[in-house]
Amino acid sequence: MPHEIRTSATCASSEHRGPCAFSVHPALHPYDTRPGDGNELGRLLVHSSHVPTLIHEHTVALFAELSDVAFYLLPAVLRDDVGFLRTNRMGECSLMARELVRIARQSGLEARTSYGLIVSVPFSTTHTWAELRIDGVWMPVDLLLPRALHAWKITTDQVWPERLSPRGLFHRLTATAEPLVAHGDALCRVSFSTGVVS
Repeated sequence: MPHEIRTSATCASSEHRGPCAFSVHPALHPYDTRPGDGNELGRLLVHSSHVPTLIHEHTVALFAELSDVAFYLLPAVLRDDVGFLRTNRMGECSLMARELVRIARQSGLEARTSYGLIVSVPFSTTHTWAELRIDGVWMPVDLLLPRALHAWKITTDQVWPERLSPRGLFHRLTATAEPLVAHGDALCRVSFSTGVVS
């Protein structure tokens, strides 16, 4: 089912005259840059025929050492601290993704980190996750997202088990988190309003 994602930005700098001259990350260049309303920068039509797919239990078992790590929004000073994750068993998405990739590579699997969007109506949001190359296909692997959704009582392990790859839900932009829109040296707040295209 195709989704249209409308990207808007709010300038962080108030010390200039006239309209903002936004610079947009190259990963967003596939966006249709027709002028939109207000601060809309462009539109992206995301087509995905992929559906969530169960990853083999033997593959997920490789990550047993991370089975008790929980999702927490960490202070900036701890977001890249692997020692903190290993000692305190908590982490954010990017830190957990890097650990998943490290373990996968040590086990002989081809793996990479990805940064992009969780495609969701009415707003998509940025996210970082791990991907494993399985039978020639890059499969998203995200253990923290279902754990958080289970803890918040949004879904259950029966509906979304940890070994369910959220293919079709994630849209990759880059390998790691990078600023997507800026005005000069000032980073901008970006929103991704999302709707289903019939």
